[in-house]
Formats: sequence, C-alpha cells, structure tokens
Amino acid sequence: MRCASRDHHMPWHTILRTTGWVLAVIAGIWLYARLERWWRDARLRKALGERPRLSDEQFCLAYPVATGVEPDVVRRVRAVVEEVLQVDMSQLRPEDRFTCELAACYGYDSLADVKLVGETEREFGITITDDEAVACKSVGDLVLLVDRKLRERASHGANRPA
Repeated sequence: MRCASRDHHMPWHTILRTTGWVLAVIAGIWLYARLERWWRDARLRKALGERPRLSDEQFCLAYPVATGVEPDVVRRVRAVVEEVLQVDMSQLRPEDRFTCELAACYGYDSLADVKLVGETEREFGITITDDEAVACKSVGDLVLLVDRKLRERASHGANRPA
C-alpha cells in the first residue's frame, strides 16, 4: 500500500519555476522601493538645494521665544511630519509650505494631508477642524495650531471646578 501524499509530489522544475517567480517579485518590490526613495531624495535636493541640516534644537530656535511654543511641541510636530511623509526632515523649515516645498519634495497630496491631521490629532490628543486644517499652510502654522490647541485644553482644564 502506498501513501497517498507521495502521489502528489510537485516536480522539481515546477518548484524551481515558482520559487524563481516569487524571488523575482520580491526583488522587483525591493528595487521599486529603492528607486522611489532615490527619486524622492533627488526631488528633495532639487527643491531645497544646499540647505544645512538642522538638529531638533536648531529647528526649535526658529520659533521666537515671544510665541511661547514649547520645544517639545515643535519636536513632536516635526516627528509626525517626518513619520507621515517617510523622509528625513532635517532640512525642513517652519516656513515650508505643504502645497509648495513639501509637494515638490515629498509628493505631498490630499491623502498625506488627511494622514498628517489624523496623526497630529492622535499624537497630541487634540481635535483639528477642517477649517483649521485648511488654514495650516506651512509646518510653522501646524506647530502654532497644535500649541494653541494644547494651551486651550490646559486653560479649560484649569477653569473646571474641582
């Protein structure tokens, strides 16, 4: 009596051909991801030129002390933008606009806009209305909006009766 499973062995050439296709697909996906990253970096170099890279501390210094924005807020907003756009944001400046510099460099579009608002809300535990989101034209505007929302939340919490 023969084991039934032995009758259904796949021939080696079929296994090798299937494995070859799987490896080719994986290699294609890897290559596409590398080329997309290279293309994005090339657009970044073209749009931002030779801007020096800024550390978190240097980026925070772009916000005058008069605004009262906490450095932690600036760092966290910068990190959210970096996470959503999947790029190194060390050349980013507060005046960089979402529809100009960021669109040219990072392929920023309406889907990225929705994702950026959602991630910002999640990170800070705030709610950003559609009108507020539309009014944010630059990274600096987003930082100032988040800071204002956090201050409003803190003042409402302080005014509540115990």
